Amino acid sequence: MMFHRHKHGRRHRCGPRNWGPWDAGGRFFGQGEIRLALLALLAEKPMHGYKMMRLLEERLNGSYKASAGAIYPTLQLLEDEGLITSEKEDGKKVCRLTEAGEAQVEQSKDEIADLWVRAEEWGEWGIGNYPAMSVLARPTLMLMKSIKKQVRRANDATTFHAIEQVLIRAREEVERIGKA
Repeated sequence: MMFHRHKHGRRHRCGPRNWGPWDAGGRFFGQGEIRLALLALLAEKPMHGYKMMRLLEERLNGSYKASAGAIYPTLQLLEDEGLITSEKEDGKKVCRLTEAGEAQVEQSKDEIADLWVRAEEWGEWGIGNYPAMSVLARPTLMLMKSIKKQVRRANDATTFHAIEQVLIRAREEVERIGKA
């Protein structure tokens, strides 16, 4: 997997099929990342699984909704690994980090920071909050396809600059619509 440096100096996944904050499969979490996210949330304070699901959705501005099928097996795995403990409180299974869990969070602090930066970027898109945005997806993807075709055909600085100028003008025009 390839990375580039984010504007804040953090690494960001990229590759031939990746653009924006998404990975090639269109999923937010890569392998092992939901595990880190749950550990990071528990480093903030003990909580139950449903609370973690809600917090993940909030951090991603509604663009990601964690499922019980992703969260609870991961919590069980973390408990089996000795990174968290759980106990019933007010009828809910509340999870807490163990010392080993705290050490894992400390050891993974850079990866966790990258994860939350990416969550902020993903949340900025916020498409999940605006179902009507799906109407614009096809024309946007068709535009990207046209750009890719032109870049492949010419592949020179003049073409890149011309396309960049068209996109800048288009963005400005879209912003003017909102101000009218």
